[in-house]
Amino acid sequence: MTFEGVSVIDTSPLSDPGIVADPFPVYARLRAEEPVHWCKGLNAWALLRHEDCMRALQDDRLKAERMEEVLDAKFPGQPLPPDNIYHRFTKNVMMYTDDPRHAVLRAATKPGFTRTAHDHYDKVIKEVAAELVARVPSSGATIDAVAELTEVLPVEVAVEAFGVPREDLGTVLPAVKSIMTFWSGPQDQPLPLSRLLDDLDALHTYAVELLGGKRGKVLPDTVIARLDADLSSGDRHDYTVQQAVHQLVLLLIALFAPTTPGSLSSGTLAFARNPGQVRRIIDDPACLNNVANEVVRLNASNQFTWRVAQSPLVIGDVEIAAGEGVAVFIGAANRDPAVFDRPDEFDLDRTTSNLHLSFGRGPHSCLGRQIANMEIKWFFAALFERFATIELAGEPQWNANLEFRSLRALPVTLG
Repeated sequence: MTFEGVSVIDTSPLSDPGIVADPFPVYARLRAEEPVHWCKGLNAWALLRHEDCMRALQDDRLKAERMEEVLDAKFPGQPLPPDNIYHRFTKNVMMYTDDPRHAVLRAATKPGFTRTAHDHYDKVIKEVAAELVARVPSSGATIDAVAELTEVLPVEVAVEAFGVPREDLGTVLPAVKSIMTFWSGPQDQPLPLSRLLDDLDALHTYAVELLGGKRGKVLPDTVIARLDADLSSGDRHDYTVQQAVHQLVLLLIALFAPTTPGSLSSGTLAFARNPGQVRRIIDDPACLNNVANEVVRLNASNQFTWRVAQSPLVIGDVEIAAGEGVAVFIGAANRDPAVFDRPDEFDLDRTTSNLHLSFGRGPHSCLGRQIANMEIKWFFAALFERFATIELAGEPQWNANLEFRSLRALPVTLG
């Protein structure tokens, strides 16, 4: 790792890419020995206990408006002017702002996430999952579950429930894939900052054109259709049109981030390694109501999120100074034995699964958590309605990114 031309040695085990396939022993050791741990590769204090992580997500002394500090940690010595697209975007989206601005910006997305809207999305996602699983070859075939199932479902949901025009996927997907490399964990950045900024700017141009009717056709009753209808209604809003565009760009990035594909693929791996849990669903479909909670608890696709101390505070026995970064390790919190009995086991009968932190807590909890839960539930419902067994047909292959931990390939045989 290099900071402003000076090479420094990062001794934190969290910076070792070799742990990505199984970071949980490292988490367990640090949680016991050094639960508030300095990681030079992140330029932040890593929190590893459930109690500390939950408090950090809700403590107003730890600000969500952290992207200047994150930029400096990821691209040290490359500051950007205030009018750069990076700052215009990050200072005007709900994920990276605090109240009162956060509340205003979050309100811009509410028309797409009402109870009526979610009822519609639930039906659509159930149909999409069933159609996808129906395309799987007959029993006994070996497939790559990532390429043929878990990466496909979120894209289909993006079209059918969110409203991204299918004909525009070739524009949106590459841009988001590029932008997502910014969140590379404690590794050197794989792409130059100039490339990321160009893609972020291009995604904004696309969002403006989409809302202006100059791109592909948005399906009715989808998230984007509802947001567009509200914006075009003529009603007065507390947010500007440009801020609404920023929220749409944020939704596009979140939509095609590896979070939901990561949860679906790691969940598929968990079932393959725990055939008794497949039988639990077949014998008692009510277990499906807990499948999303237990899947994202066991393997949080977003292993950590960021905050910055706006005033001095103490977490554990560590004094954190104003301006220092904090990395909230959700993946470690979700396996804290102080909260979860037998934390490394996959168990659909677990009564505390919903205490996971994978969708955050407090005012910045994930807006799309209900849709993500629907995708996970209906995918596994469809899969095990058709197939009674799932077995590994080779070694799972993980991507090298700890921040967004996901599988690259998962060969399985369905029977």
